[in-house]
Amino acid sequence: MLNRKTLDEILRKLPEQKVALIADGCVDIYWEADMRKSELSREVPHFPLPIVEERFSLGAGANVAANLAALGVGEIRFAGCIGNDWRGMLFRELFRKIGVSDQYLAISEQRITPAYCKPIRNGISPVKYEDPRLDFNNRSPMPEEAEEMLLRNLDRAVDGADVLIVCDQLTDGCMTDRVIERIEAIGREMPVIADSRDRVGLFRGAIIKPNEVEACRAVWVPESEAEDIGAMRRVAALLEQKTERAVLVTLGSRGALWCEDGLCTHSPAYPAKPPIDFVGAGDSFLAGFAAAFGLDLSMEEKLGFANLVPAVTIRKIGMTGTASPDELRAILSEYTNE
Repeated sequence: MLNRKTLDEILRKLPEQKVALIADGCVDIYWEADMRKSELSREVPHFPLPIVEERFSLGAGANVAANLAALGVGEIRFAGCIGNDWRGMLFRELFRKIGVSDQYLAISEQRITPAYCKPIRNGISPVKYEDPRLDFNNRSPMPEEAEEMLLRNLDRAVDGADVLIVCDQLTDGCMTDRVIERIEAIGREMPVIADSRDRVGLFRGAIIKPNEVEACRAVWVPESEAEDIGAMRRVAALLEQKTERAVLVTLGSRGALWCEDGLCTHSPAYPAKPPIDFVGAGDSFLAGFAAAFGLDLSMEEKLGFANLVPAVTIRKIGMTGTASPDELRAILSEYTNE
């Protein structure tokens, strides 16, 4: 567990860090509907959703950028691909609000900007009900022109950066075969930390960061083994052999495993009482770990900082939250009495 002195040292140094990302980013859209205001439609036999509040935030890999910005990382270079549509305009506006440049974005007329739209019903009771999500995603491979633009922007983003984060979340997103090959080449020159929902085993030359289920799938181990930390140590060791790099496996409320040279270190999570919301917790952890990775710290301290960030964000209900330096200091005091 971190102490206050180490936390303050990390936060003091983060403005000096330059972090590059190549990621599938999206817009998270929340529509709050007050069903007490709904009236039966005259045209069709339905009660509409009366939207009384609309919220936007950065989602998927863009949520990692938002977390880096909130932590105080000095320079964040986000390479991704969006469409020239209203969601793309919103995406860029959200970037401007958190102080992240959009100069590394590939903007394509042939792509749409991914978005996850979440209608949430409210009524008389305090219970909230989330309707099926409305997803805007690309359903075909990235066009060659957009891919070329993305590769050029990736090369510019990593120039002089301390670390590259990879966030692979969409089937037809940014991670084409050529992009993955370029990431492998970059990994021979600088630290690369890769998080992939379904293809984590493809990222050679990178420190991969799967969760316990993704790690099991990558080495064909039954997912039931994910409940056993001892089994997960063996899984992490297999992944290290496969990728020829150190491996970081997140374990949810049980913390994380770091495996290097066949030896695994367990870093426990900071416990939190309900109500909690795990949406975006992995993004928060990844941002914290990458932000601290290049600092002169022990691995235990880097993992401790990474675990502290989601300890803040999981307490923010109904949103993909971020953690500010003041919030990190406040929550650490709950665990250390410092």
